[in-house]
This record gives sequence, C-alpha cells and structure tokens, in this order.
Amino acid sequence: MLHNLYIFHSTGKLLYSYDWMEEGSVKEDPVLVSGFLSAIWMFAQKIGSQGVRSIQTENSLLVGIASPKYSLLFVLVAKADASTACKNLLGRIRQSFIQKYRKQLADEEALFYEDFHEWVANLENITEEMDVSPVESVMKRFLKDIVDGTTKEKPDK
Repeated sequence: MLHNLYIFHSTGKLLYSYDWMEEGSVKEDPVLVSGFLSAIWMFAQKIGSQGVRSIQTENSLLVGIASPKYSLLFVLVAKADASTACKNLLGRIRQSFIQKYRKQLADEEALFYEDFHEWVANLENITEEMDVSPVESVMKRFLKDIVDGTTKEKPDK
C-alpha cells in the first residue's frame, strides 16, 4: 500500500527518502521528486493557499503535511485508496522525525541528507505499529488464514 516517503525542506532540499519497493513506487531520483513537490507547494502558497494536502492520480495518492516551524514537508506516496491511513501515519512520522532531530532542524544551513539515514529504524517501528493495509487486503489475509486453518488435514490418531 505504501510506496514512498519524502521529507524535505520547503526549499526542496531533500532530507530523507524511503522506498517500500512496492508496485507503483516512484522510481525517479528522490532529489528531483522533492524539488518538484516543493515547487508545487510554493506555487500553491503564492496563489494564496496554505499548501497542497494531496494529489491524486489514477493509481496513486500523494499526501502531504507540513511543519511550519522547521519549514519541512512530509509526503507519502501510496495506493489511491489509502487517504485516511496516510494522514494518520504522516502525523506520527512528522512527530517522530522532529522529536529526534529537533536540534539539527533548528539550523537550516546544517541540514544534510546523510545525517538522517539512521531514522529508518524509527520509520519501521511506526509502520509496524500502525496497520496501513487497505481493508480489502486485511480481509483477504484473514479469510486465507481461516481457510488454511480449516483445510489442513488432521493427523491420524
């Protein structure tokens, strides 16, 4: 369900990216993607909007959330039907990232992509704690488990 995560400064400077290697993941250079998304965000602000919260394509959904204090943007790319799960997940991601890197984020000049790689452990914990699977896939897994449990041959006594 989740494809990509991008965390970047509002200037477009990429701080962190993650690819879940799912079908539908964005394969473009994360630096180019963050620059593109930042340009959309800045354009929306110039025309009087508070920013872009989501962009939907036929197969994908891009959901964004900002941290105005640190001028950060957090964007998840996921399957098109994942809106609510993405918004909840992004809130947790933003909180975790800012909590871990608060001191570094205060100095805009000292933000380097390489400094944030270790945060992947935090991301893995967050995604494990939250069920981000769409209802359909959860139900398929549940039904498969039931079928597997009832169709196994019982050993002879």
